[in-house]
Amino acid sequence: MQVPATVLMILLSSPISGNAGDDCTDATAVQLGTSFFNTSTYSDSDVPVEGNCVYMGEMSRDIWMSFTPEVDGLITASTCAPGSFDTSIIVYQNQQCSCDDLLYVACNGDTYLDPACQAYHSEVDFIASGGSEYLFRIGGYSNDEG
Repeated sequence: MQVPATVLMILLSSPISGNAGDDCTDATAVQLGTSFFNTSTYSDSDVPVEGNCVYMGEMSRDIWMSFTPEVDGLITASTCAPGSFDTSIIVYQNQQCSCDDLLYVACNGDTYLDPACQAYHSEVDFIASGGSEYLFRIGGYSNDEG
């Protein structure tokens, strides 16, 4: 059974204490709904930017989040947040529970303009398998963002 789901990720303008999710190995678990985060104190990951996505950025000051759906279905992840920065997003499937063996799923540098969002927000849609862990890597388009 496929169930449509949305994971909305909102970027904050004030820092959250600590840096959970600064690395793939300590990705922050998220649930369906809205997850607030700020990457201004985060470091760049050493994982190369992959995928053949239009307007894909450098992934500066990126954050890692994990999501495991209960059932198969369509997942939409968005960084829509008015007043936020230019984002890029990559999705991986973590089949072996190891950051050394990630399977690229989708990416997006800029999606369609939406007056309710910042000008250069990112959004991906993909079909997820229930029980599989997916990692969302979100970062700034350039070194000045994030």
